[in-house]
Amino acid sequence: MTRRRDRTLALLGRLNRLAVEDAARELGALRAEESRLVRDRDALLTQMLEDRTAPDAEGAPYRAAWMRALSAETQRLSAAAVRMRPEIDRATDRVAEAFREAKTSETLRARRRAEADQATAAAERADLDPFLTRFPDAD
Repeated sequence: MTRRRDRTLALLGRLNRLAVEDAARELGALRAEESRLVRDRDALLTQMLEDRTAPDAEGAPYRAAWMRALSAETQRLSAAAVRMRPEIDRATDRVAEAFREAKTSETLRARRRAEADQATAAAERADLDPFLTRFPDAD
């Protein structure tokens, strides 16, 4: 029964570690996507600020349309990054919960291992006790 329980705890530990890794991978992908959106938005804003040349009379309508398009795209990217925030928060909570479960499982497994070690040591002391009480000065 004890070996079966130990194997079960070891399996649960591996499953919990896999759950932590999966949740962390998902969180990393979400954060990378958010970073990409912010980076793209910042690049567009920089492009708008750096390209301040006054257009000639023929290019003015095109320039205005281009600026409106860039502005709309930066707003879209900002909104997409903001919409991702709740999903990132949920993924962060999933990572924390999976890590808590993994630590609980590992703590239980370590406690079982310590109890087994103590039981083994007690059994060895019990086996040696008759010899130690017979020859107490044999140190």
